[in-house]
Amino acid sequence: MPVIKYDASGLLARVSNVLSQRNCQAYVVGGLVRDWLLSRDTADIDIAVNADAPGVAREIANVIGGKYVLLDEANGVARVVATEDERVLYLDFSSFSGNIGNDLGRRDFTIDAMAVELARLVSGQTEVIDPFHGQVDLKSKLIRAVNERVFAEDAVRLLRAVRLAAELGFAIESNTEKLIKGCAQLVNHVPGEKVREELLRLFALPGAAVMVRYMDELGLLTGVMPEMDGMKGV
Repeated sequence: MPVIKYDASGLLARVSNVLSQRNCQAYVVGGLVRDWLLSRDTADIDIAVNADAPGVAREIANVIGGKYVLLDEANGVARVVATEDERVLYLDFSSFSGNIGNDLGRRDFTIDAMAVELARLVSGQTEVIDPFHGQVDLKSKLIRAVNERVFAEDAVRLLRAVRLAAELGFAIESNTEKLIKGCAQLVNHVPGEKVREELLRLFALPGAAVMVRYMDELGLLTGVMPEMDGMKGV
């Protein structure tokens, strides 16, 4: 089984020490695990804890000298903005209860539904927890939904699928593509700031024009850019 190795002298080791003192179970999850496996650099670190995430984040910020930001009060998500070797890092903390597998099952795509246990990671190395075979999809360069509910649960994932495909040079898996087409009308309900964020990130990538046409094929374009509807065929 693949393992991830990590230099235990870094910021995550300090975070792990704080969490260990609280007897708090913690996992690095999502995009950071994906990017590590792809050997990509990233400044975004998602950590799931079996505790009050905002409380944990506030304590972490105090200990490491970072800035605390409450991102989502309703869902208990908080961020710590920190620096390491002159790099700005964003540590986002969320809560899970029970098994970490349940948390991964609520995520969007298989390549982002992987985790590594933080305490074991900073002690040397750890196995990747991968209940949805995200590593297989990484090798196949596929964006695959974890389940059929992912877009109904959070419609911004419709745009994120396209942006991730462009960013990683991946293809959207055929059944996931059908799901997107079937849920395309939900994009009308995505808050404007989230639409702007995804579009700005997409437009900054090479080949963005091709992906905009792909958004049209998926039925997403006029939902986020209604002015484009009257321009078709021009």
